[in-house]
Amino acid sequence: MTDKINEEMALVEFNRWCEAWDIDCDTDGMKEKELENFEDLSRKLGRMIRLGRLTVGDDGDPTYHLKYAGEAGFETLEALTFRIPDGSAMATWDKFKPNQSVGKLNSYLGNMTKQSPQVFIKMDNRDLLVCQAVVTLFLAS
Repeated sequence: MTDKINEEMALVEFNRWCEAWDIDCDTDGMKEKELENFEDLSRKLGRMIRLGRLTVGDDGDPTYHLKYAGEAGFETLEALTFRIPDGSAMATWDKFKPNQSVGKLNSYLGNMTKQSPQVFIKMDNRDLLVCQAVVTLFLAS
């Protein structure tokens, strides 16, 4: 896979997104496990930015361009724009049992992207893992 933008520019875009969304990128105060998780997420998401599969809009909202949409049967869905959710995203978690973490995550993804949670159930796991990384980065901040 060939990078569409260089690593330096990808870092600029990642930081612009984090700033727009108030995601804490200050690694100095992070505990060892927090730092490990943040570095893993930022590496994965930075790679998607370099490949051009994750772009950051002028407003700072990230858009993920699905690579495997056709394989999942999505004829018209090519990209998902993530927006900062409101309180209703977590309120929907009350409908789920404590062990239904996938349902909670899909519900949250649906709220952030204005899509049905069913989209994420049908999504190819390779695309889904990127979407989950976006949510995890936001929730961990």
